[in-house]
Amino acid sequence: MYLVLAAGLIVALTACGGGGSGGGVSSPDTSAAAGFWHGTSTDQNNNTFPFGGIISTNGQLRFLIDEGDCFGTQFKGTFTMDGNAGSGTFTGYAGGICVFDNEGTLINGTINFTIVGTEITGTFSSQEYSGTFSLTYDPQADNPLTLANLAGTWIGEEGDFSEIIVSADGSFTGTDDIYGCDLTGQISIIDPDWSITDVSVTVSGCNEASNNGIYTGLGLWQQFDEGRETFAIVVSDSTLSAFGFFALMPDIGGYLWQGTWTLNTQETDWGILNSELPLYTGSFLEIVGNSLRVVFIRDGIVETDTTGTFSVEGTTFSAQIDGQNLVGTYSLQNNNTKVVIYWSAEAGGDTEVYDKQPATPVYAFGLPYLQYRVYENTTTTYQAWLPMTKNNIPIQEGDINNIRLFDSVGNVLASTSEQFLAQTYMFLNCTVIPCIQSGPYIEHAFLSNFTSLPADTYSFEVDTVDGQVLSLVVPYPGQLVLPIVASSSMLSTWVGNDLALSWVNPTGSTNWSEVDQLRIRLLDSSGKVVLFIRMPPTANTVTISNNLLVQAAGLGDSTLSTWEVQTRASNANMNFARGISSRVAIATQ
Repeated sequence: MYLVLAAGLIVALTACGGGGSGGGVSSPDTSAAAGFWHGTSTDQNNNTFPFGGIISTNGQLRFLIDEGDCFGTQFKGTFTMDGNAGSGTFTGYAGGICVFDNEGTLINGTINFTIVGTEITGTFSSQEYSGTFSLTYDPQADNPLTLANLAGTWIGEEGDFSEIIVSADGSFTGTDDIYGCDLTGQISIIDPDWSITDVSVTVSGCNEASNNGIYTGLGLWQQFDEGRETFAIVVSDSTLSAFGFFALMPDIGGYLWQGTWTLNTQETDWGILNSELPLYTGSFLEIVGNSLRVVFIRDGIVETDTTGTFSVEGTTFSAQIDGQNLVGTYSLQNNNTKVVIYWSAEAGGDTEVYDKQPATPVYAFGLPYLQYRVYENTTTTYQAWLPMTKNNIPIQEGDINNIRLFDSVGNVLASTSEQFLAQTYMFLNCTVIPCIQSGPYIEHAFLSNFTSLPADTYSFEVDTVDGQVLSLVVPYPGQLVLPIVASSSMLSTWVGNDLALSWVNPTGSTNWSEVDQLRIRLLDSSGKVVLFIRMPPTANTVTISNNLLVQAAGLGDSTLSTWEVQTRASNANMNFARGISSRVAIATQ
């Protein structure tokens, strides 16, 4: 179970040592220290780690450590105030695989601190463990709270499928699927001007009986500007064990589901060949209110675009699309930025994984090039290639409004043609022995041709559809004319079900010494490239296995029609020159 504290601090505590009661009201007035605090702590061994927690107006405190092996160490205690100075006692529970210096998981000690403005500095000390801490006030707890704010269903985060249902009187029931426990409890308001609560929970029926018990502690309700609400519960019991923490999110209807969820083809199983899945990269669900839009994109082309409605109840996801009611169960993961939907047999029985796109899309450039090309038919051109991704998936043409290419003095170069290219292909790397097969790969890019590109330092400027302006600097060394493998020397033959290709390299031609790579491309009957083969410039033959041929053909129209050989030269990871043969028909089998 998990607790989201602040500034990205997420801590988890599994069953470990504990003891004593977390309740008790101290005096005189302890409200001066109340609130949500986070910072760092340094122990007597000079280990510094993130440290923070909750202090209630009735003198309770719960502090937590977020540190590697000690992930989830908890300190609870009570204290009194004398002016701006506080003092009290605490019980510490070692988290993760850590133990205290007494080789145990439980310590008792004293705590002293001073408040100056929005800062707390202090010390904690026991016979077995001591240190200092420095914390900063966070106003998230300084909000009015009623039990009505908490009523409803709350879902556990980070792969914890637990949920609790809170009634209007603060009582709740729930489940914890990780430890197999049933939960019943009560939430009580300590001070209506603060969003910190008392919490007690009875845990029963756990897979491990040692986790059963009555736990007490504090809760923290938070509401964020974008409408998201969280409720964190920090509890421990009186039998030398701490149960853990929840990070809970209100069920459907608010922030949680709203937005765009992009299909993660690396983690999705549709019961079809894995090689087919990347064809659907860019597919997404878009949710606004309870309206659902489903868009499936096959190899860069929109195949389905339909709308409907959706609903969830508990862990059941239902979609009403095209007159059908599709039902499955779901799991929210990665702080509610990933959802796994397990569709019922009636809905196809598939598993789909979707990643939530951030509110502001994140764009990235792939490996661009500025290049001089010469073809066997004597055609020449200067070409610019700009591959991109959006939120880690290949860019779509509609994501970009405009692309400009500037020279070093700020002139915009006029292109003779522009094209958006979406390609999915297999890859065979034969610059190593034996050759390594991989893929399928998906690459979406913008391609432009120019009449001239002198040697210079150029820059791309890209306007995205959401108003961002991106830039990328690309040095270009200038024109290099590479020799071309003659298509008349290219032969293809079948060796059983494998395909053997051979050619003659023009080793005596001008600039052959500049060639650092050969690239072979196999195309289907529509001219789509479905297989790239990288070869050293010394190679003049390659044999392609039937298995790879079948996979490559499946990415196109199921045919392998022609092939070509390219000579290439690179500079600083950029392929800046190519010589390209004419395409030759692949021999029939």
